[in-house]
Amino acid sequence: MKIFSYILLGLFSAMLFSACDDEADAVYTEELVVDGWMYIGHPLEIRLTHTIPVDQAYYPDQVRVSGASVFITVNGQATYELTEAVSGVPGTYALPESVHVVTTGDRYELLVALDGDTLRAATSAVAPLEITEAVLINNANVVTDPAPDTLEYGGDELRLSWTPSDVNFGYAILTEAMDRDKYGESCDFGDENGPGTYLAIWTERYFETQNVPWLQFCYTGPTMFRVFSCDTAGWDYIESTFIGDVTLDPTSNVVGGKGVFCAVGCDTFQVMVTDTLVD
Repeated sequence: MKIFSYILLGLFSAMLFSACDDEADAVYTEELVVDGWMYIGHPLEIRLTHTIPVDQAYYPDQVRVSGASVFITVNGQATYELTEAVSGVPGTYALPESVHVVTTGDRYELLVALDGDTLRAATSAVAPLEITEAVLINNANVVTDPAPDTLEYGGDELRLSWTPSDVNFGYAILTEAMDRDKYGESCDFGDENGPGTYLAIWTERYFETQNVPWLQFCYTGPTMFRVFSCDTAGWDYIESTFIGDVTLDPTSNVVGGKGVFCAVGCDTFQVMVTDTLVD
């Protein structure tokens, strides 16, 4: 459970920012999008993309934004320039790990400048998060498997617990089906679980344990759970999303553009989801 996994939310962000207005007759205007998920203990890094009209196909390589000037100021003192040269990826701006890593309690202020446009955002880093328990429980809340590697859909539920902190604003669980061959197909568990969505989100404001609802699952196969300790910006963004709705405009802390700039903790757990129970 100590395996850390970046969730850059490239496709996730694309679904959320493929429209700049939810009115059909609105005039489309391209806007910059900040994919600013930064992780505790990791280098400063953000990604820049742009919005696309709802009737256009999304291709990650075609929405990346290069050539911007990107700066992050830490605690109102040191200002660092993030560059594409450090990341080696167009549209991804980073700072070497040897210079600074995201640290709990530090305040980060973002400035992006491109072709006369300016984007600003700010956040404070939360506490790191560790999954302390991943067990199966039955209807009587009794643990039936203390170290599951398989989860039978409709059977005993998966309960995840994690380290809490007063520094954190809230928590979120992202469920991701890892079998890419199934993406776009109908859900293995019926229409009530969504129209073939491989990502699902569950937010939790105060508690440090959660039984993962069955509606979080769409496909059988390897499934990754990412649990986040969220700052206010990250939690508000996740809480206001509905994956697959291209007209949605999630809560953003970016002034002058769209997206989110946040500093979160994350830990992961993986299990094999099956559909082997007899009805």
